[in-house]
Amino acid sequence: MTKSRRLNAVAKEGLQLIPRLFSCRHVLQVRGDGYSVICASVFRMLTLGQPLPSRLIDADHSLGIFREQSWLDSWSVSCETDTNGSRNRLTMQQCLQSLKNLFLVANTTLDEADRQCRLAEYFNIQQQVVLEALEGVKLLMLSEAVALHDACRAGHDVPTFTWLLFARESSHDPRAFLCNHLNHVGTSGRFDEVELSLLAYALGIRLHILRPHHAGTEDYSSCHPEVGSEHFPSVSLVTVDDVQYDLLLK
Repeated sequence: MTKSRRLNAVAKEGLQLIPRLFSCRHVLQVRGDGYSVICASVFRMLTLGQPLPSRLIDADHSLGIFREQSWLDSWSVSCETDTNGSRNRLTMQQCLQSLKNLFLVANTTLDEADRQCRLAEYFNIQQQVVLEALEGVKLLMLSEAVALHDACRAGHDVPTFTWLLFARESSHDPRAFLCNHLNHVGTSGRFDEVELSLLAYALGIRLHILRPHHAGTEDYSSCHPEVGSEHFPSVSLVTVDDVQYDLLLK
């Protein structure tokens, strides 16, 4: 058996195990590009009726964290860097507002099934607004990264994944994380384990990731953040290549 056929056989077995082990019988593709893990996570949060992430309630506070960061002009949307600093920050405000608008749309109905239908329609029609909202999530992640980095330097307690995030040479500080990782999400970038933890932490959820192609190994099922998120609302995703993530539903 060739390697590709063997991997396909393992992935098939891993997919077949999901309904029995995790009581999830439906897969929903929310987005088919590099934003898929962010988009699927936010979509599920919205359908569950979860509240705004704390940093998003006061978007000015989130942007305030960045005010002393001169390197923030390195932030780009879809890797198209805007060198005009003042315009860049207006774009940031717009992205955060678009993310807040998604929660306003979701809160127009109390029924989960109705929310899912309404959001699916909104995501299909308002594609530019949704793209801005996904960039808004990346800004929330960066805001958390800055706050966690400052807490580390001050000797405060931080989630375990924080040490792993800043231990990497490519993300030894928030600026390096932005330039080498976060700016590329949506195009060529993929999420590492530590970035999944940061995403979940920023959104106030627990991500449960299933990887059918790793069936029979400890990588088949993982939770992010691994520690301290047990009481957060859980969002289950499935991926067969660690690039495309789809929602798992009961």
